[in-house]
Amino acid sequence: MAMGKMHKVFAVTAAIPAAIGAILPDSVVNRVAGGGLPISTETEIVIGHPSGVMDLKVDARFEKDGPRIVSCTIGRTARKILDGWVYVSGKIYDSKR
Repeated sequence: MAMGKMHKVFAVTAAIPAAIGAILPDSVVNRVAGGGLPISTETEIVIGHPSGVMDLKVDARFEKDGPRIVSCTIGRTARKILDGWVYVSGKIYDSKR
């Protein structure tokens, strides 16, 4: 939720655990994702949402005592959110010369 409305993108705070869950054998997310994702040290996960897709990479080590998540990175896009002017008083501007 953002400002009382359902947000149209998937939250990063949900995408990271979802991506990690997708690579953990027999987890609910892994089974929903179709299971059998390649178990490698770095697995790329793509999560679709109403506004597009999120690209994530999970770096995990599968050891005899269980999985160890080394890192999870997410690709983000930037968009222009502001264009404007700044007005500086002549007193301030002239004093900086």
